[in-house]
Amino acid sequence: MFTISNKISYDDLMVQGKSEDESQGKSRWYDSTGKANDKFVKEQADLLKSLIDKRLQEDPNLADEIYVITPFSNVANKLVQVLDGINFTKRENGKTTNIGTVHTFQGKEAKIVYFVLGADSDSSGAARWAVSVPNMMNVAATRAKKEFYIIGDKKLYASLGSEVANKTISIIEDYNNVVV
Repeated sequence: MFTISNKISYDDLMVQGKSEDESQGKSRWYDSTGKANDKFVKEQADLLKSLIDKRLQEDPNLADEIYVITPFSNVANKLVQVLDGINFTKRENGKTTNIGTVHTFQGKEAKIVYFVLGADSDSSGAARWAVSVPNMMNVAATRAKKEFYIIGDKKLYASLGSEVANKTISIIEDYNNVVV
């Protein structure tokens, strides 16, 4: 998470305040494609639901340690509906607290963050907007204390000519090839 933020937002100028052992986390890009309906991709939601359900079956206490973040409010609203199906969605005063847009989570942290990008090739303009500047990826990545996962059409995001998307893909691939 630190490396993603440092490379895309700070030109490698930040200094890691933790030892190498302390700063090790988990990160992965789950490549998920499908047809988007107003940027919402059902296949991405189904994958997310499956991943979270599996984690919660292994450790129900993780429910309070997971955030689901997306660039798009429509995708957030649809993810709330999907994740209600496994009783994951948390609410306070009628507002969802663990699923929402990037802006919803500024200043908050969780152990695990899933960043659901949404969009397909027919909504590439929306996809390009989501990764046109570092802010969204930076905020999403830095909400995660230990684990950061991206769910999205990797080929689509790699094809946009976005330095943010391409650096993020490269960082995650390099990290997973080095760290066991």
